[in-house]
Amino acid sequence: MNTQDIETIILTRSELYDRVWSTAMRNLAPELGISDVGLKKLCKRFSIPTPPVGYWAKKEHGKKTDKPKLPTSYRPAHFEIKFHPNARKLQSHLNLINTSSAVPDKCSEKKIVIPELLSAPLPIVERTKNSLESAKPDDEGLVQPRAKKTLDIMVAPENIDRTLRIMDTLLKAIEERGLPFEIIPENETWVSATKINDEQICFGISEIVLREEREPTPHEKEEMKRWSWHQNDKFYVKVPTGRLCLAIHSGPSDGQRRRFSDTQRRNVENQLNGFITAMYRTAESIKVDRTQREQRQRELEESERKRHEFERQRVSKLQEIKEEEQRISELMNNSESWNTSQSLRRYICADRGWASEGNPIPNQARLDSWLKWATDQADRLDPLKESPTSILDEKPKWSRYY
Repeated sequence: MNTQDIETIILTRSELYDRVWSTAMRNLAPELGISDVGLKKLCKRFSIPTPPVGYWAKKEHGKKTDKPKLPTSYRPAHFEIKFHPNARKLQSHLNLINTSSAVPDKCSEKKIVIPELLSAPLPIVERTKNSLESAKPDDEGLVQPRAKKTLDIMVAPENIDRTLRIMDTLLKAIEERGLPFEIIPENETWVSATKINDEQICFGISEIVLREEREPTPHEKEEMKRWSWHQNDKFYVKVPTGRLCLAIHSGPSDGQRRRFSDTQRRNVENQLNGFITAMYRTAESIKVDRTQREQRQRELEESERKRHEFERQRVSKLQEIKEEEQRISELMNNSESWNTSQSLRRYICADRGWASEGNPIPNQARLDSWLKWATDQADRLDPLKESPTSILDEKPKWSRYY
């Protein structure tokens, strides 16, 4: 299986709802690369109802079943839920991977053997040895090289020779397999590293320490007597165990073995072949992890692009809707104004007709002035006519203070 073959299934809430109610979750979950419990939790998270216990048995026997509607959600309709159905297969493939370079390490003729004496060590091992022998033990009784560009080692002084023989043999075995070796800086220290399939693998060896209870010092005893809340305090000290641990510091948290320690049945010296095989698997694991992270990043960027595009369209459509509503409102207002103006004209016409019928008029000039004013008001309301000037036009000017 290639690390690029990571399939992605994209479903909307509505599509997942349809699939959950058309296929039993125990059958649907493997298709989506998730457990049935995980799928149920996912549906709960996105407010998707799931079939109750006994639903499929009732349906199989033709009994009546209820299917609730998909509730509305605050998430947009185009919201996507992504599944990676072959992610587990890819991880299982990692656990069984046998690269052409790692397979020979399992063969008996390739077994790595540690010499009883440190002979013809590599220059880096010799430099590390000199630095370790001059170093002072720390609070845990361990020493580590202080010189620059030395191996990643932290052990008790009595285990220096054994540790150097292990590291010297391991580095020579790495070189025999055509792998590069370098010392790189990391967090103000120096780390041993190699490259496998263009992936950097950092490793080191240290001694396991255990915490043991110790007697309190006179000062601590005084503090215990003085303060009641210190009376039950216990004091510990870390002591070296003599057990070494060869560890790979690189790689994601995927459950693969990356620590090889001394046990009652096997010591580190007999696990170097497995350690190198683990380095190859770690390199492949790093590739897979990076591929998955890059894919997630691409999906995130695509989702963000879609969100921005949707937001752009949303703003544009809302603006169009607002403009349309304004046009409709203006149309309705104009229609009402036109109807009012027509009503006023009919009233003015009736008023003029009443005056022309010979009815007594106290002041003809005043009537003529009023008819002109009323006609102007009707024209001001009529959206189809040019609005005559009016004192009302000056209202904004005189509504504010000087």
